Amino acid sequence: MSNERLTYEELEQRLTEAQQIIAALRGGEVDAIISEQDVSLLRLKDVENALRRSEENFRNSMETSPLGIRIVTAEGELLYGNQAMLDIYGYSSFEELRAAPAKQRYTPESYAEHEKRKEKRKRGEHVPSDYEISVVRKDGEIRHLEVFRTEVLWNGKTEFQMLYRDITERKLAELASKRAEEALRVSEDRFRSEFKGNPIPAYIWQKAGDDFVLVDFNAAAEAMTHGNMKHCRGVEASVVYSDRPDIIVDLARCCTERCTISREMLYTFHSTRETRFLFVCYVFIPSNEIVVYAEDITERKLAEQQLKTSQDQLRALAAYLQNVREDERTAIAREIHDELGQVLTALKMDLSLLEKAVAEQSIQLQSMTISAEIREMSGLVGSAIRTVQRLVRELRPETLDILGLVDVLRWQAEQFQQHTQINCELSLPTERVALDVDRSTGLFRIFQEALSNVARHSNATTVLVKLVVEPEAVVLKIEDNGRGISESEIADARSFGILGMRERAIGFGGNVEVRGIPGKGTAVTARISRG
Repeated sequence: MSNERLTYEELEQRLTEAQQIIAALRGGEVDAIISEQDVSLLRLKDVENALRRSEENFRNSMETSPLGIRIVTAEGELLYGNQAMLDIYGYSSFEELRAAPAKQRYTPESYAEHEKRKEKRKRGEHVPSDYEISVVRKDGEIRHLEVFRTEVLWNGKTEFQMLYRDITERKLAELASKRAEEALRVSEDRFRSEFKGNPIPAYIWQKAGDDFVLVDFNAAAEAMTHGNMKHCRGVEASVVYSDRPDIIVDLARCCTERCTISREMLYTFHSTRETRFLFVCYVFIPSNEIVVYAEDITERKLAEQQLKTSQDQLRALAAYLQNVREDERTAIAREIHDELGQVLTALKMDLSLLEKAVAEQSIQLQSMTISAEIREMSGLVGSAIRTVQRLVRELRPETLDILGLVDVLRWQAEQFQQHTQINCELSLPTERVALDVDRSTGLFRIFQEALSNVARHSNATTVLVKLVVEPEAVVLKIEDNGRGISESEIADARSFGILGMRERAIGFGGNVEVRGIPGKGTAVTARISRG
């Protein structure tokens, strides 16, 4: 019996039985326990042995109990305590335990509660028989105890039995659980706050059997769908995305693999039937939910496409300009060969004839021949000079350096009208335009290209040319009454003339706009910063 380990309920029952036996025997009420039939069979020594064994069992039960046990008076005086009690407090003897002040053995909060219970008992007020306390061991460690206080008979008197169960591990677990719950709550609150305030549209889908249900979405998502998402709350993904099985597959994979999935997609919104580029990110969160972020990247994708188109156009333009340069060199070489070469050859022949005539003829005939030859050679030299001047003007009009932009535009319009028989109506400033040479040259080249396009493509009979000087820019507008350029022709990457005009204008902080109206004509507007 001395090594027997009893549960709290068994111990309490045995203590009750032992106390009843002891009280009955000491009070002479043996017949309360021993029936009249057995009295004749018992001897006094047997009764004493039974009493001794009961007391030993009682003592052993308390000593070996895993619970701390104290017997105290109503005033709190210690009458008995077991080893488990000393172990709980970490003291080696009850004398040492008694010497430690009560205030020292409790935590401050628990001591205050202890004092309140004492005062209530003194006033005869009800105090619960079970409560919790926090004590300070001798080594300073804090332990949490569950206390059961009941009345017992001790040496024939009513005293109080205090049972102490160590619940420190449970309390620490509860505290850890509360902290974890609080941390989770704070985390969830933070997540919800960030989720709601996120400028990127976001949706929360929750696993529901083999499907997913929309449980929440933020304001950005509602704005993206023009308020249509409020009708989808609580609706299954298989219904919302009935036409997009790939999205269902993404949700299922994200949930199964507990991973993050990111990809770009084209998506057509049901509310507006508008198709947009989206960057979609699926994020798994532990509560079997998936947060889906859907960022609209349409503008970025269009910019990337425009950049790629622009790069392709620039490469094509570079190749075109190289070909144009070679063509110009070939044309200049042909002009020099055909015109200047012929003139110079004729001059050389005339000089040879003149030399021969001087050697063979009389002085009178020489004079007449020389005069005729000189006149002919003078004519050839004049023709050569005019050819050189024309070539120079075509390469760069001298009036651009001498007189400025307005006069060179007027000269170019006259040349255009003379060669194409297309009427040119001009609206030019009366004063010289204050524009540097580079910008003037750029605007002049745009004007040349625009007139060249009119001559080659428009079938026009009239061209209106207007130059306007603004505070920050110079605007040149060329309108014709021809067939009108189409949008496809404007966007065509092979429209090198338009592309060249735009690149020239961009180089000077400007732009070129080309608009066409079928059957009514084309308008080219070039705007260049004044620098």
